[in-house]
Amino acid sequence: MGVGYDQIDVAAATELGVAVANAPAYGTENVAEHTMACCWPWPRGVVADDRAMRAGLWREPPIATSG
Repeated sequence: MGVGYDQIDVAAATELGVAVANAPAYGTENVAEHTMACCWPWPRGVVADDRAMRAGLWREPPIATSG
């Protein structure tokens, strides 16, 4: 929820002798990977299919036929 010092009262921290630092690139790759991991299953219905299977509602999809 914010970046850098958005949620930190730097003046109060300094007054209390608390060091405040910023690591702007920390975790960016992990956040991007997690976002993609959460987004990819959605359009394919992976979560809904998993819930249906766990509830005993899974049915084999019909076999596609050509023509």
